[in-house]
Amino acid sequence: MVVTLRPTAVPAGTQIPDFEVWDGSPARKVGVNDPSVMDEFPQTTVWRRALQTFCYTVAMLAIPPIGMLPIFPAFWVFNTLDEFVGIASFDREIYMAMIPILAWPTAFAMVLVTVAFIACVRWIILPRVKEGRYSVHSWFYFRMWVVALATEITLETLTSLFATIYMRAWYRLMGAKIGKGAEISTNLAGRFDLVEIGEKNFIADEVMLGDEDIRRGWMVLKKVKTGANVFIGNDAVVPPGSIIPKGALIGIKSKPPENHLIAPNDTWFGSPPIKLPVRQKFDALSENWTYEPPLWKKIARAVFEAVHVSLSTMLFITFGTWAVEWFGSDLLAG
Repeated sequence: MVVTLRPTAVPAGTQIPDFEVWDGSPARKVGVNDPSVMDEFPQTTVWRRALQTFCYTVAMLAIPPIGMLPIFPAFWVFNTLDEFVGIASFDREIYMAMIPILAWPTAFAMVLVTVAFIACVRWIILPRVKEGRYSVHSWFYFRMWVVALATEITLETLTSLFATIYMRAWYRLMGAKIGKGAEISTNLAGRFDLVEIGEKNFIADEVMLGDEDIRRGWMVLKKVKTGANVFIGNDAVVPPGSIIPKGALIGIKSKPPENHLIAPNDTWFGSPPIKLPVRQKFDALSENWTYEPPLWKKIARAVFEAVHVSLSTMLFITFGTWAVEWFGSDLLAG
């Protein structure tokens, strides 16, 4: 059976015949595949398949522990500060009260090392990503899978980085083209070279931005580009190869139409998408509150988000240390 299901919502109990193409929400038939022109499944040898199975297994077992590596430099910083304070002969109660202050440099170190670690993995394993069609049995596909897995696992320690001003700096470090003032809160996995986000964009949470298309054993990668002042809502699906023009708005859980159907400043909502003729605008707020805030606001936000990014890690270290200090001896003695 060969069925094409684009990003869609298929109701329970639905039966889809062979070769049909279904799309939309709820899913509905939009076409039929021609078996005579469909790609053949890629072929590979038994030995190559066995070797790649082994490599995937090793990666699945090794990458999660490797994702914990940034913790060790962070705790080295904490241990160094702890020894310094110990030498200074502080009262123990005062020292315990100082733990949050000592934990904060540790949290920052963990964030920086994690970002550097992910960047190294990306540039060493997958130095360049090009548009094209790749077999799922190719080593390129394996390397892209490894980078995507390493990024996802390691970013578990950096979930607070999403939707901050530091996200665009990190994505630039990873090779994506990010315009000035863009706000991003989604994971690009290993497609950094294929993403170009315009100035003053807002890419919300869980957006599928040009995710690879895999069919019949072939992965298809295409560039995705947005113009300036584009808004893409939560859980929207932007297919590979999409070009979203300046000022367009793609609604929450929506999908844009074909490139030739969307014009600058359009508003599209739903799947299949419906063009909304009028977009409500609010002129009460000036550019100082949206796209062009003054310098002091930028600095205030940078400081606040730096604290926000490291706060959860700092609290983990602080309460962990207090727990060991106050209850560890009794638990070990018991």
